[in-house]
Amino acid sequence: MKERNVIILFIIVFLVVLSPFLLNFTISGIDFVQFRFISTPEQVLTRYYTDRDVAEDQTLDPLILGGSRMVPLLEKEILKKEIVKRRYGTIIALGHIGNKNSIPVLEQILQDREEKEAFREGSLIAIALIDLPTARKIAPQYLSEAGRVSQIAKEVLTQNPYLGKRSYWDAFFRVHD
Repeated sequence: MKERNVIILFIIVFLVVLSPFLLNFTISGIDFVQFRFISTPEQVLTRYYTDRDVAEDQTLDPLILGGSRMVPLLEKEILKKEIVKRRYGTIIALGHIGNKNSIPVLEQILQDREEKEAFREGSLIAIALIDLPTARKIAPQYLSEAGRVSQIAKEVLTQNPYLGKRSYWDAFFRVHD
């Protein structure tokens, strides 16, 4: 009987300590905020666009946790030039997710000289996050450009570029830098 009470007390304390954590985001497809077992990619993207109560380094977490099921939707989203708010983050999220099939879409943005520089630089960072050797093959053609794209190209070509990779587990545990 005493052991049972200790176990129950442990469970209650555990839930109380974790409750703020569980109420803030989606873990592996379980949406604790809306108490659904599966959030669609569209719901995850909507949360990403509207969520204001997270630190900047945690804004991508819902997209990262959504994983590969988010890729088709994110690839469509990043091509919409009219979306300015959080478009850079959406591009970077593809890099953190790491699907090599996203590289052609990212290259399309990188090659578009009419595109805003921030989105082009984000595309090069995302490509490097997905596949550094591929990024190193394409980076030299951007070294002569003015601005941040050439700076990112130089960084990609260094021995150990710092790209700020946020892992699934960083997102899962809401690691805050």
